[in-house]
Amino acid sequence: MVKYIVIIMVILSLGACETNYGTINTGLADGNFDGSMYEYFQAHHYDWDSLVLMIDRAGLKDVFTGERAGYEKITFFGPTNNTIRLWMYKSEQHWDPDLKQMVVTKKAYHQVDEIPVEDCRRLVMEHVVKGVYMRDDIPEGTLSEAGAREGGTTLTGVEGNSFWIYSYRGQYQGIQGQGAVSLKLVSEIGQEIKVASSNLESDNGVVHSLHYDYPLGTL
Repeated sequence: MVKYIVIIMVILSLGACETNYGTINTGLADGNFDGSMYEYFQAHHYDWDSLVLMIDRAGLKDVFTGERAGYEKITFFGPTNNTIRLWMYKSEQHWDPDLKQMVVTKKAYHQVDEIPVEDCRRLVMEHVVKGVYMRDDIPEGTLSEAGAREGGTTLTGVEGNSFWIYSYRGQYQGIQGQGAVSLKLVSEIGQEIKVASSNLESDNGVVHSLHYDYPLGTL
């Protein structure tokens, strides 16, 4: 009996060692989806349900099916359900020196239908870049603790928001620079944003899933 318990514990420990908590489960074995980007989002409810609702509310479906002129091929840096819901449920306020009181700048929403249509459109489209940029298209770069940038490149979303993006190799067995290639973004306001899963290809472009802790609206 003791022998079987030990075997089970070893199996469980091996499984735990291979868990990557920084990676979003895309549901794709090879990163390719046979269909449009919109259909990919629909097929993977766990991460993309709220995004689909925002796309529909803003009338942007044809952007993600490749049917809108000028958007036949796109790269999407995708905010997932966790990011969208955290943004929805949180109200924001600031001190108004003239009124001498706190003023609500964003109220909390309980469902996507409560978000103003224009806000839905802006929040979705600022993550869209025209053309296809795969992970290997992004130059290597470094970002120092002091914020100094080296390498990488700058991309511009269709809302006019620019961000710096670079690729880098993480750790493998404790050795820096020997791991898998990952992407990181830095927005115009200095927000660092990790890409959890990259190169999710569909018929009309590629999705790079942003990490769950990405604060929506800071790209």
